[in-house]
Amino acid sequence: MKAICLAVALLLAAPPAPFAWAQEAKVEGFRGIKSVFLIPNINDTAVRCGVEEQDVQTAVRFVLSQSSLAIKTDILTSDSLLHIVVHGSSASPCAVLVQLHVTTKVLRRSDHRLIDAAIAWEGGVAQFPLQQALPNGRGIVLGLVEQTTKRLVVQWAEANK
Repeated sequence: MKAICLAVALLLAAPPAPFAWAQEAKVEGFRGIKSVFLIPNINDTAVRCGVEEQDVQTAVRFVLSQSSLAIKTDILTSDSLLHIVVHGSSASPCAVLVQLHVTTKVLRRSDHRLIDAAIAWEGGVAQFPLQQALPNGRGIVLGLVEQTTKRLVVQWAEANK
C-alpha cells in the first residue's frame, strides 16, 4: 500500500511532459495575432490525387471566416503567415500530407534581432486508392484540411481570450 501511495505521489510531483510544454508554447505564440496571410503549397502528386489549390484555400477560408481571425490579402499588413502545405507522397495509393503552420516575426533574446519563427502547427495524413481520388479522395483531404484549420483556430482562440 505504501508503495502505491509513493508511486502516485511521484507521478503527481513529476513535471509535465515535453509535449505539454510544446502545446503550451503553441498556444502562447498566438497571443496578439489578429490576422494571417495564406501561403498555399500544393505539389503535383497531391494534384494527381484530386486535390486542387483553390479547393484547399476555400476550405481554410471557410473555417477562418467562422472565427475573428482575419485573412489579409496583403502580406505587409498581416500579423502572421499561414503556410498550407498539401503534399502527395505517392500516386498509387494516394497518401496526402496536410500541414498548416503559422509563422511570424519574433524578437530573439540573444541578439535582439527579429527572426521568423513557427508559432503554431498542426497536421495529418490521408490515404486512399488512386481510383477514388476524384469521387472520395478530394473530400477526405479537404475534410482533413478543415479539421486541421479548426485545431489551429482553437489554439488561437485559447491564446486570445
